[in-house]
Amino acid sequence: MDRPPESIERLLENALEEAPHDIAAPSATRLVIAFIYAIARFFSLLDWEVEWGALEGFLRHQFARYPLESHTHTFVSFNYDLILDRKVQELAWDAHHPGVPSWHPSTGYGFSISYYLPMDAKLGTRTDPKSLPRSPCVGVSILKPHGSLNWLVPQENSGRTGDIGYLLKDGPVSTPLGKEGEIGYPGFIVPTAVYPLGSLAVCIVPPTDPAKRVTLGFIERTRCMERKAIEEADEVYILGWSMPTSDKDQRLLIAQAIAERERPISQVVAVNKRAGEDYFDDVRQLFGTVNVTKHNNGFSEFAGGL
Repeated sequence: MDRPPESIERLLENALEEAPHDIAAPSATRLVIAFIYAIARFFSLLDWEVEWGALEGFLRHQFARYPLESHTHTFVSFNYDLILDRKVQELAWDAHHPGVPSWHPSTGYGFSISYYLPMDAKLGTRTDPKSLPRSPCVGVSILKPHGSLNWLVPQENSGRTGDIGYLLKDGPVSTPLGKEGEIGYPGFIVPTAVYPLGSLAVCIVPPTDPAKRVTLGFIERTRCMERKAIEEADEVYILGWSMPTSDKDQRLLIAQAIAERERPISQVVAVNKRAGEDYFDDVRQLFGTVNVTKHNNGFSEFAGGL
C-alpha cells in the first residue's frame, strides 16, 4: 500500500473531520484523550534514543555566533516532546557565572513553574511535590504555545473532560526533574493524584480549533512572548515547520506580529525537506520578506553545513 507518511496531529484532525456531524461530544473527547495518551506513550518509550548530532551542532553554532550574555535566543516549538529542551538545558550556560545554567525550567518557558516532582514518580504512589526556586534565564527561552509533555497541571474537579481532553485549571504548573535537575518526562501518562495539588495531567493542546480556544493563563503568556519575539527578531529560522492547516492560529499570530514591526526581518532561513516552491512562497508572504534563504534537503544537511 503506497501511502504517504502523516503526522499524528493530522491523523487526529482527519478522524474528527470524518466523524458524523452529530457525533456525541464524549466520543470526540475520547479521540482527543487517546491522542494525548499516544503522544505521551511514544516519547516515554523512546527514552532519549534519538540522533542528537544535528541539533547539538546547530545550537553550538548559534550560541557561539550570538553569545548568550549579549544576545537573546528565543525558540518557538510546536512540538510536545523535550528533545530541544533537553539539549538547550545541556548546552546553555552563563558565561559570567561558571557552573550556572543559562536556561532553567522554572522560568525558561516564559512563565513560572512552581513545583517539581521526581522524574520516576509512579501512578498510584504517594508523591510530594517540592517547591522549585526561580532561576533567571540568560539569553535563551523556549516557548511552547501548544503545551509540553513535562507541564503537569491540576485537573478540574472530578476529572471533567472537554475539547482539550482533561479539563485543566490555570496552574500551578509542575514539572518532573531528575536527580541532577535535568528535565524529563513524567513517570505516569494518565492523570494521577499528587498531594496537595490534586490530580495532575499533562498539558498539551491538541490540534483542534476548540482546544486552541481554551484559555489558560500560562499558555496566553507564552503566546504573548512569542508575538513579542517575532516583532523584535533580527533573524528567523523555520526548522521543519510545514505550516499545516491545523496551525492557522499560529499563522494569524505571526501575521499580526509582522504587521507591528517597524522594519522587515533581516533574514528568514527556511529549512525543510523536498518542499515545493509554493511552501517557500508561503513563507515569504507570511513573514513579509523576499529575503528567504532556502535549505530543502533536511535539517541534518543544513546543520552539517554550518
